Amino acid sequence: MFLSMELENTGVNMPARTVAFDTLKKFDGRSFRQMKTLEFYQLAGRAGRRGIDPMGWVVTPFLPRDIELPDMETLIYGDVEPLISQFDLSFNSVLNLYSGHKSEEIRTILKRNFAQFQANKELPKLTQKVSRLRTDIENAQPRCTKKKDDFGAFIEFYQRKQSILNSMRSQTNATLGGLHGRRNRFAQERVEQEFSEKIASIEKEEESFTCGSCSFKKRCIGRFFQVGNLQKKLDYWRSILEQQEELLLPSFEKKIAIMRKMGYLDDSGLLARGEFASKIHTEEISVTELYFKGFFHEWNCHEINALALSIVYEFRKKDVRIAKIKRKEVEMKLKDAKAFISHLARQCNFIKPLDISLSLVMHSWSMGESFDQILNLTNLPEGDLIRAFRHAIDLLRQIREATEDRSLRDKITASIDIVNRDIILATELRD
Repeated sequence: MFLSMELENTGVNMPARTVAFDTLKKFDGRSFRQMKTLEFYQLAGRAGRRGIDPMGWVVTPFLPRDIELPDMETLIYGDVEPLISQFDLSFNSVLNLYSGHKSEEIRTILKRNFAQFQANKELPKLTQKVSRLRTDIENAQPRCTKKKDDFGAFIEFYQRKQSILNSMRSQTNATLGGLHGRRNRFAQERVEQEFSEKIASIEKEEESFTCGSCSFKKRCIGRFFQVGNLQKKLDYWRSILEQQEELLLPSFEKKIAIMRKMGYLDDSGLLARGEFASKIHTEEISVTELYFKGFFHEWNCHEINALALSIVYEFRKKDVRIAKIKRKEVEMKLKDAKAFISHLARQCNFIKPLDISLSLVMHSWSMGESFDQILNLTNLPEGDLIRAFRHAIDLLRQIREATEDRSLRDKITASIDIVNRDIILATELRD
């Protein structure tokens, strides 16, 4: 069963009269979940060629194992969820901001981000909450009608007194807890007599304070602890307000510290690693470390293509079959690169391990096999395979632009030309 719908042609200039879904599930980085209405419309909205098609068509399969029909209708025809920014400040952005702007300029740029714009909507509520807590603290302050008081010194004594009394109660309970039967009454009297002199001394000291002999002391003590609790709430909400006012700045400063530690920058600006990484937009740390380790310099074009795919590819589809391809030397090299990145990933949790599951398929394509032959190696959908190859090409172009090594540039250009042929080139020309 297929459900079709018409969409007015509003926009994206790409040659697709019809958008067809093969699933309504989405990989969120950890597992597959039901697609949201907003996500569905972001893809469905690509239907219709601007200036050519008055309507764009969307075809959606009904798969009972994935979704019930009422849920599917809600997904397609339901209200679109509010757009929430998922912006994550990349290391590439951090490096370019650090190298090209002063501190105040960086602060201004970060404040213009959409995530910050959304956070700013909450600022009036947070500001009101902080202001209200400040007023509550002011109103709750202990106020004495006498001209002179020693409340500050008295409260220090009172807290010390409570600590001593709590310690005495604890010792008394521990003593009585170890005794049984008729002896308990005598033991209790003995313990109470031992502490009575100490209690009398504390009470006498309390009377030496002006506030200690005041009939309103309990009210003032209660207000003091009320103020303390309100102050804790104020500190918490004030910190939230400060974070919301400059939402991305802590993340920026944290990543600057990481880059400094890894040798990408110093006080004077970007170092060699930083300059290279600032021109890479995909897994910039992994690519930079592989580059400075010499992998791209030492490997041939076909191996570089396989490596590029392992960097950009993320195994998502369920039940994907990939045929075993016997290329021992290439496989060993890929495993060396994977081990190198895995070692880095154990030290830095923001580094994604390489996925070499499809790399030998790319190697086969790079070696000149036809697309029909490639499709026999895996049951991955053609569109997914083409998209993965195009991502690898895009990464190779970034590396070519980032390096100053002319011989490596030539080798990367040759690598791109080898991959960017036939149907892969056709999709580029079409786009």
